[in-house]
Amino acid sequence: LPNGDKMRYSLVLPNGKDRFPVLVVYDGYAAGSVAGQAPAWVKEGYAVMGISVPGTGCSTGDNQVFDESTGAAGAFAVEWAAEQSWSTGRIGMIGSSYSGYNQLWVAAHQPKGLVAITPSKNVADPYRDVGYPGGIPNIGFPNMWWSLFPLFWKQAATIVEKDDKDCAATAARNIANLDRPDLDLRKWLENPYDDGVYVQRSANRVTGKINIPTLGNQSWQDEQIG
Repeated sequence: LPNGDKMRYSLVLPNGKDRFPVLVVYDGYAAGSVAGQAPAWVKEGYAVMGISVPGTGCSTGDNQVFDESTGAAGAFAVEWAAEQSWSTGRIGMIGSSYSGYNQLWVAAHQPKGLVAITPSKNVADPYRDVGYPGGIPNIGFPNMWWSLFPLFWKQAATIVEKDDKDCAATAARNIANLDRPDLDLRKWLENPYDDGVYVQRSANRVTGKINIPTLGNQSWQDEQIG
């Protein structure tokens, strides 16, 4: 990245030496170590690139969960992918939930080469959609979700090349940072008002800048009911 941070990425290509349209999965789980949904899309002739958000998994940098900086880093990666020898220069983004939300932030930067996004099972307003749906504090999902990241990142650190000596150490640092007071999602819920961090992390502020075809879908059960 321009600031010197490095985002872990994974890449799965169809057979052959052609250039391929690229589908990007950009999340804070382990996409940079293993590109989810790759087999199905590779069969259709797409290259699939998974990218781990800065400060997550084996990516260095400052994890901001989701915000403007997450979008800027993703936009930089999209433009990089569009210039590679295995790419036609036409990029789409796929994925749901975390990777769906990130698509909004990335597309708002209008990166060169990004032609469509599919933000599914999405959140655009973390206060109303997650923290306080209907004005009621959501004491279940945020705590459960935050507790899962160490598991994802430890797994990501095991999926590395033999000569990679940095991944495990980076993942360990990122796990330690989860308890930072300014980062810990669980502490957001201590604020019952729609201000501060909720506004900073709300993609509603930037979605008006998206100027490409966008296909979204929602489910209406489980934690998605908010």
